Amino acid sequence: MIVLMARYASLIKATAGRYFLPGAEHEDVLQEGWIGFWNAIQHFDNQRHGYFSGFAKLCVSRQIVSAVVRATRAKHQILNSAWSLDQPGRETNNDGSWLDSLPGSHEPSPELFVTDQEISCQIIQTLKGELTPLESIVFDARRRGKTYEEISRAVKRPRKTIDNALQRIRRKLKKTRKSI
Repeated sequence: MIVLMARYASLIKATAGRYFLPGAEHEDVLQEGWIGFWNAIQHFDNQRHGYFSGFAKLCVSRQIVSAVVRATRAKHQILNSAWSLDQPGRETNNDGSWLDSLPGSHEPSPELFVTDQEISCQIIQTLKGELTPLESIVFDARRRGKTYEEISRAVKRPRKTIDNALQRIRRKLKKTRKSI
């Protein structure tokens, strides 16, 4: 295999040098050529194809041409000409990306952040007044990111008991949200 690759490397480089693949580098065209060469090795039948060199050249050029055709198809034109919103843009003076220059609400305003925090605290305080001691322990553990198993071991209760407590907490939380 290595002997074949060394023998036909110049054929692949010469064939790839005649083509341009939009949106790709020369190495990508070479890679397509090597894929075609691999296909030639896999499918060569000396009874049907005659000489390997002619068959290999045909497979390599067909693979590269197919890649060029795929890249220049009209249905893929949007993808081939697309650019990333994370690239530095003209209007941003290379200080940021296009995405940074778009108006949007990807960050909440400070007022909204504080208001959300206050409402969350109010909901939690109201909810805690309605929870049983077990539900309160389970609620606090779950807020700290503990799993069902970790909570179960900590309170020495079965996992199903923890699950039932969490279901009751969810129902009480829905009712608390509606009242606030």
